Formats: sequence, C-alpha cells, structure tokens
Amino acid sequence: MYPIVAKDSNKCEYGDNILLRLAVCDDDKAQIELMRDHLVRALFKLNMDMEITSHTSGAGLLEAIVCGRGADIIFLDIRLGDSNGIDIARRIREINKNVLIIFITGRMDYILKGYEVRAFRYIIKPVSLETVANVLLQALRELQINDTGSIRFREKGEIVRVDLADIIYFEAQNHRVNAICVGSVHCFYGRLGELEARLADKGFARCQKGYLVNAVHIRRIGKSDILLDNGGTIPLSSNFSKNTKDKFITALR
Repeated sequence: MYPIVAKDSNKCEYGDNILLRLAVCDDDKAQIELMRDHLVRALFKLNMDMEITSHTSGAGLLEAIVCGRGADIIFLDIRLGDSNGIDIARRIREINKNVLIIFITGRMDYILKGYEVRAFRYIIKPVSLETVANVLLQALRELQINDTGSIRFREKGEIVRVDLADIIYFEAQNHRVNAICVGSVHCFYGRLGELEARLADKGFARCQKGYLVNAVHIRRIGKSDILLDNGGTIPLSSNFSKNTKDKFITALR
C-alpha cells in the first residue's frame, strides 16, 4: 500500500511523487482532526499515494492554491471564522475550475448557494466515517482514479491520465520513471517495481532491470534486445526473457 501523509499547511512541502492530494479547511482544529481520521480510515484500503493537508482559514487555503500547493479534492467548511466558505469557493474557481469542492456544513440553507460554485457534494455535520467514505468514493470515481484501462501519475504538479494501450514502455531513471508513449513522453517520480506489481495482469513485462515493456507493442524478441512497433529497441535480460516471451505470446492471441 502507498503511504497516506497528513500534514499541516504551514509545514508542508509538496513533491511530484504524490498522486492524489486532499485538503481540509476548517477553523475548528478538532473538526480538522476528525476529518483527517475519517479520511485516513476511508483511504486505508486504497492502493494509491495520497497526501492530506489542513488549513485553519480560507486565506491560508487560497494562498496555498495560488502558490501551486493546492489539492485535487477540497473539504471546505461553509462557515469559517474569517470568511464565508462560499466566497472562498468562488475565488478557488477563479484559479482552478476542475478541483472537486466538498462542503461541510451544519445548515441546509447553504446548499443552494453551493451550486453557484459547482460544489461536488455536501457533508452534513456531525460528520460520520460512513458519510466521508461514501462521498470520497464518489469523488474518486469522478476523477476516474480507479480506471483500470489507464494509469494516473503526477507530472509537474498535475494529475495526468494515460491509456495503458498508448504506453510502449517504462524506463527507470534515478528516482524517476519515463513513460514512453505513442506520440508523447512523460516523466514522474516512481519505482519500476511498484509499476510492475500494479500492471502485472495488464500485459506489461519486466524485460530488463530498468525497463517495463507493454507486450502489445513488441514486434520481435531477440536474444538480447526487443524490437518495438515504433521501430525502437530496448534491452532484454536473460533473467527476464521467459516472462517477457510469455507475455508477448499472450498478447498475440
């Protein structure tokens, strides 16, 4: 399982290796801790890299977003000590039109105003683990995080989705991975071993220590290299030869 990291907004350092970022904004620290606890419990069984950050003011949340330290899903209290959550959401929408905003509220009369800022869902106080888990699952589906026909990773601060069919091979390079695709190349933080485990049943084969190839893009397998359908070649190690050939045969069927 990938780590779930909980951080305070004033201490957080963001890296490109985090797949999904969640933010909780509430002026009540006890409510923040409750939400963090519910989110960690709800995320425990999910196999993805996540980071949870917290903000005790709308101004702090906006500052983080402006500085490029935002989130993919924001849990925002409607009644903040320094401002109105609806107003904060409006300013968020001016910066990021795609982030999912989930309002936390104890009053139903705010719900209609939420449509003005395209609120994704509402969580009514008192907040329960079951409600948080259900809303989070809906949000992940909206983001298509669990799409089995593609892979998502964070590149230059944004989540990028690439269809598995378009990936020719992955190449390890220090602590990064290059995804060589049909018509594009992507680079992100990761480990080839983790990718191999995630994509083992998707037709990807470890052909050499630093390479993971998509069998559907193999044209021919030689003794020490593999010819790809884009005309390029990658090395083949004898230790991985049998598994690569098995995946290639399976892909031809």
